[in-house]
Formats: sequence, structure tokens, C-alpha cells
Amino acid sequence: MRPQTEILVDRVRKVAHEGSGTIQTFLLHLQSTGIDYVPSPLSLSDRLEEISYLPGACYGPVEPRPNEAWDIEHLERLGLAIRRCHDSSVEFLSSWRAAQWFPFAEPCAAPEVICHNDLGPWNVPVDGEHIHIIDWEMAAPGMRIWDVAHIAWNWVPYFPLAERARVGFPEPYQPEARLAALLKGYGASHWTAREVLEEVLQRQSRTLELAALSISTEAMLLENWANVETDPILADQAFVRECIGKTA
Repeated sequence: MRPQTEILVDRVRKVAHEGSGTIQTFLLHLQSTGIDYVPSPLSLSDRLEEISYLPGACYGPVEPRPNEAWDIEHLERLGLAIRRCHDSSVEFLSSWRAAQWFPFAEPCAAPEVICHNDLGPWNVPVDGEHIHIIDWEMAAPGMRIWDVAHIAWNWVPYFPLAERARVGFPEPYQPEARLAALLKGYGASHWTAREVLEEVLQRQSRTLELAALSISTEAMLLENWANVETDPILADQAFVRECIGKTA
């Protein structure tokens, strides 16, 4: 959740940035193609934006989640949901690639789609069998596998045992089956598990970069990143490297 975010009865009010107008236009584009699980833009000024509130349960990075939040079917649903957003973004990207997006976006020389770039459980409200994808303020042109790897990291999840216990993951841990469910939902058969895991490492490094940037710049837009616990991310990276070592 962004700093200075206010949840009202039917809407969310938050601080705007220079790319907010582009992102609101992108959300309207997604909705025009039949995607109904993203927020609706309601208003935008120089300082504030308002978007619709979407129901469901969200969880912080180290917050325990109930067993139902770990349902493997959510991985397949989320894979399909982000695939539809990615596919819908291709046409939009052709006209809006050079527009203003998230001010601290990761550079991408040859983007494939518009990425969400922050698909943790804090931005995916789960409401029964339905999911929504919220907080698109980090959206920017990028590669499909970026979002898929971010989902894999936080939803498979690629956490060591102690962290899985911390967030309430119900053992036994079956990462191969859970990753397969995500890729099935996305419709991607060309990425190997190793390729996804290597990209998970990159997403983890990117998170550490944003955490460091938040401290060095003191930018309000990155305020929440200053509170990121880096030790668990470093432990996640070590775990992912172990997983890579076990793949063919």
C-alpha cells in the first residue's frame, strides 16, 4: 500500500505521481477489454487520485495467512488474471511506451507488456474464489516473466522453511506442483522451472534495490520500501539458489 493511502467506503484515495494519469488510462483500457478485477479510476489531480475499492483479504509480506489463502487454485487464477492483463496491454504499449509511468521503474530496452511489478499478497485481494489485482502505481513497460516470477516468489512461495512457518504456509511443501499451477494459469509452457527461478532472484534483487533507493532518496513515493525487512529477502535468495541447484 502506498504512503498516505486512505480507504473510504467505496474508494481509495492516495498520493498521485507523474505517471498516475498514464496508469489510470491503462486501467480504463483493461476494463474496456472485459477485465473486471482491476480498480476503476475515479478522479485525478496534481496531488491525489481516487480509484474504486475492491473487496477481498490482503496480507503483508510477513503476515500469517490462513490456509485458504494458500489454495493452489489461487495460483492458477492469478496466472490467468495477469496473463489477460499482459495480453491486453500489448496494443496499449505500442502507443504509450514512451509515456510517463512509475518514476522509479526498472529500465527495459525491449518491453513485451505493461507489468504490474508488485504482485505480492498485499496487492491481490482474495474474495472466496475471486481475486482482484490492485495498487497499479508501479506499473511500467517490462517483460512478462517479471510479473510471473514475482507471483512465484510470494505465492508458491519460494521461502525457506522458517519463513514458510512464519507466514502460515501449510506443509507439505510442493513447489513443483504449485509453480506448475501458476504456469498453467498463465498458459506458459516455454519457461522452464530454472528460468523462472533465475528471474525470481532478479525480482528479489530488484526489491532490495528499491529498499536501498528509498533510504538514499528519501522519496515519499518509496516510503514503504524503507520498512522492508532485507534479511528475509536475502534468506529467500539463498533458498532460491538452492532450488536452482536442484533443477536439471
